[in-house]
Parts: sequence; C-alpha cells; structure tokens
Amino acid sequence: MSVFFFHERSITMSTNNKNLHLTDQDIIIIEKGIENGPTKTAITLTLGKDKSTIGKGIISRRFQTYKSSYNPACANKDECSHNHVCSGCPDFKPFKCYICPIEIDLKKLGLNCQEKADLMVSHINSQSKENLKAKSPLEMMEFLNSELYKRFIEYGIEKIERDQIVLKPYLLKDKK
Repeated sequence: MSVFFFHERSITMSTNNKNLHLTDQDIIIIEKGIENGPTKTAITLTLGKDKSTIGKGIISRRFQTYKSSYNPACANKDECSHNHVCSGCPDFKPFKCYICPIEIDLKKLGLNCQEKADLMVSHINSQSKENLKAKSPLEMMEFLNSELYKRFIEYGIEKIERDQIVLKPYLLKDKK
C-alpha cells in the first residue's frame, strides 16, 4: 500500500509541476535546505518539485571553493611524477620569464604558470616594429591593457628610453 501511495504522490507532483522552473523563492529554500543539511528528497517534498529539477538547480548554481591541490607555479606540473606534492619536491622548478627581473614573482602579475608567461613573451616578441606603429611592446601594453601595464610598472619593470636601448646582433635578425 505504501508503494502505491509513493507512486501516486510522484505522479501528482510531476503533473502539477510539469514544465515549471525554479522561482527565486524556490532557490532560497534550496539554499537554506543545503545549509541546514536535509537530503535532496526532503527538499523536493518541501517544494513539491521533482528530484531531478532540484538536482539540476543545485548543479547549475554551485561553485567550487577549494584551491588547487598542487603548486601551479611549478614548470614541471604537467609532467609531475610525484603526485603534485610540491613542498620539498626535488624536481620543483619555478617558472620564469626571461624578460622580467629575477626577483619578480610572476603570480603578482596574474601569470600562474610557465605556459602563460611564455605566451605573453611570445606575443610581445612576435610583432614587427611596423605592426606596432613604431611603439615598443611596453607602450603597446600600456595602450591595450592599462591594468597589466600598471602592475608591471608597480612591480619594477622599467620603461627604457629609446636612446638608451642597446640591441645585440642576435636581436636584430629578420623574422620571416
């Protein structure tokens, strides 16, 4: 008899609430329910909605609050053979930018892995002087992304005046 009652109740819920979305009030009730700890089934009984609707509502509005379990600043993170246990790792290798001064922590510039640092440097170096309209890469950064430019200047990257730039022969190669 109880099986029939449960079956009848679920049919009633699905026909009464067919094609209805979660309202703002429903979402608040779900959030309070999750905070207080009842099961998804208890929340569905409270709202009179289908379990799958409640589940989809929870999934679409959740966000992860945990941090990465490994150090993204390690240049070997993709080939790690130590299960991403970075503290005291013998193979730990911090990523670095060959343009920036040695003491610069690239994380403070918004770069959290070697790939991003390499990408930034390759973008800076891939443009010819004609494409940059006679501006330096740093001047282009100031024009295109003033926030990143400010972080570079605050962190100690200095703008070198044109008359003080010394180019070595290997830097003058034509890129074809």
